[in-house]
Amino acid sequence: WRVAGLMTGDSPRNWGRRVLRSGRGILLVDGLDEVPKEDRADARQWLSELLSTFTSMLCLVTVRPRAVRGNWLGHEGFQELHLLPMRDTDIEKFVHVWHDTARLELTATDEDLEQLSELESSLKAKFTSNYALRNLAQTPLLCAVICALHRRSGGDLPVSRPELYTAALKMLLGKRDVRRKITKPEGIEISPEEHQVLLQRIAIWLV
Repeated sequence: WRVAGLMTGDSPRNWGRRVLRSGRGILLVDGLDEVPKEDRADARQWLSELLSTFTSMLCLVTVRPRAVRGNWLGHEGFQELHLLPMRDTDIEKFVHVWHDTARLELTATDEDLEQLSELESSLKAKFTSNYALRNLAQTPLLCAVICALHRRSGGDLPVSRPELYTAALKMLLGKRDVRRKITKPEGIEISPEEHQVLLQRIAIWLV
């Protein structure tokens, strides 16, 4: 198996269909449990039709634990697996790959690369010495957040979970759009605090 490089041009006509028919591709369906309950039967029918059309295709569907009943897709031949917390060795590998990916974004001056390598070593040392921080990094999402926060802060990190979440929110809500040169979408400008209030109301409504 290998991962394809960045596609910079149009794919050939019916390329995706040919890849799936031959069994050389994987269909990833993320968060199927996020489909509203009243639409899940339609979503399952859509998935069944895809599987019957591309019989050699591999398919991976993710759902949150207990969000749907057990063996929800068993009739389609799916095997149920659980994603376990990352072990110390997994966290160390994740940190290395995260920083390797970050190196690709650099203009590649020796100083920039050296600084990123120092940050990688520093973060690995923090995980080794700080059990609370290592415990927070057992999921890929939080581990990635910790890597990003560590890089943005030049090596300083909050220790407790609430402080980590607060710092992550500030990073994502206040600064991410600015760094991506996204200013005033739809002509609206709101502060990180206003962002947070809006998201809290959406989260309450979803719950």
